[in-house]
Amino acid sequence: MFLVKHCFTGRLQGNGTVSEQLLELAIADTESEWVNVVDMEPNMNKVGSSCLGCLILDRWLYIGSLGDSKAVLGQFIGKKLVAEQLTKDHNVNVADTRMEVMQQNTDDPACVVKENGRWKVKGMIELLVNSLQLVGLFWPSLVCTVWKSIGDLYLKLPRFADENLTGPFLRPLLSNMPYLRTTRIRFSDKFVIFASHSFWEYITNQDAVDLVKRYPREGIAKTLKRK
Repeated sequence: MFLVKHCFTGRLQGNGTVSEQLLELAIADTESEWVNVVDMEPNMNKVGSSCLGCLILDRWLYIGSLGDSKAVLGQFIGKKLVAEQLTKDHNVNVADTRMEVMQQNTDDPACVVKENGRWKVKGMIELLVNSLQLVGLFWPSLVCTVWKSIGDLYLKLPRFADENLTGPFLRPLLSNMPYLRTTRIRFSDKFVIFASHSFWEYITNQDAVDLVKRYPREGIAKTLKRK
């Protein structure tokens, strides 16, 4: 897939060191590569994806995330296995996130809109099955409530904009600035679950951690998907 090929090569591959700055630069490079793709294939201007990356070095965990994929840690506090979310939700249905977007766009009160009971960034559309899936290049943004992503250039760059959807905009409606976090791996930390919104929409953080505890570790990703 495009993200795997571009985000975890280049700056990250063979670097020998890890930092939040390096993760941020790797994500920025990936966005730039996608801009090059869309310059050649303008019909891909509405294709985008969440991005969630993790690197481990010397018992330090480095995470960079965009969109609504989540990383959830399972850790023991005393004798109880507890879930701790390591990422931030970039979903405008979360009140704090929606307020952050509105505060950055005070001159555009319609920067987020409510449709069918759900909030979304104005102009954001749902892309269903896309031919890009078939060639394994890039997953489309299936959920229209995020405000950070790789791609979705019609909401970021005027030359790719579709003003029939967005109207004119003064600045990018979506961001590619990731949430970054560095955390020390403790002996009480047992595992991290990485999954997209299509998984977390149907299960709580704690329920997912409890499932991992309950079933054998081998094949646990398939078990979580099945449950």
